[in-house]
Amino acid sequence: MASLSIFSAIFIILSLAVCSSSKVTTFYPTVPTTTKFPSISVLSNYSNELTKNSPKVPGATEYYHTINIIVKKSGLYTFTSQSNLNTFGVLFMDRFDPLNIGLYLISSVNLFDDNHQFKLSHNLKEGTPYVLLITTTSAYQTGNFTIIASGPDHLQLF
Repeated sequence: MASLSIFSAIFIILSLAVCSSSKVTTFYPTVPTTTKFPSISVLSNYSNELTKNSPKVPGATEYYHTINIIVKKSGLYTFTSQSNLNTFGVLFMDRFDPLNIGLYLISSVNLFDDNHQFKLSHNLKEGTPYVLLITTTSAYQTGNFTIIASGPDHLQLF
């Protein structure tokens, strides 16, 4: 079985064609073109590392780390990464299932800067559990990373 990167698998999930007898519909995720940010954003930080002992999705070559998120106030939150790694972020509602990565997926729309750091924004609802998965766009990369979350209130990241 050929190995498939987490990055590739999520791209495939988001661009799958849904076939019926008479038509094909393709889902393309969208990014809002205008976004109003509150004048003051609250920052939350989380630091950890990807190591050779970090988990990998079965059949994938990239290590990953999951961060549980507790939202105290609903609103638009933005997650950015700071690392020497080429990072990629994926947001899940409720939980992350490594055997079915598309099951709870709600956002993997990443904007990347010149240093291959991701920026992912999503409206989060108070009381809903979320999981942010951090991985890389290249195989077997290890190293430290920091996630900075900004939004209307502090997020609990653990």
